[in-house]
Amino acid sequence: MNEAYKYAAYGGRLVYVGLVNDRLSIPDPEFHKRELAILSSRNALRSDFAAVIRAIENGAVDTGRFITGHLPFSEVAGGFESAFAPEENPVKVIINLAD
Repeated sequence: MNEAYKYAAYGGRLVYVGLVNDRLSIPDPEFHKRELAILSSRNALRSDFAAVIRAIENGAVDTGRFITGHLPFSEVAGGFESAFAPEENPVKVIINLAD
């Protein structure tokens, strides 16, 4: 998996499916030179995602508790660092484009 980037086309996508109990390492110059998009999946099925979406829609999962902050788009440049500071324990910070 550490060598997979060598087989991807320039501007291509590298997709890792499943979990590996080790480190993945890609040389940064190669990653940027190739302009790769790297995606990952736990090997979930469409039915798994449908079940999660249904749980959110019917209120079984409170997604609001995952949102730990809001940042107006006009304040991103000056507030990004503080919104994502480790002491804020960020999980998901929403950048509001309409503000």
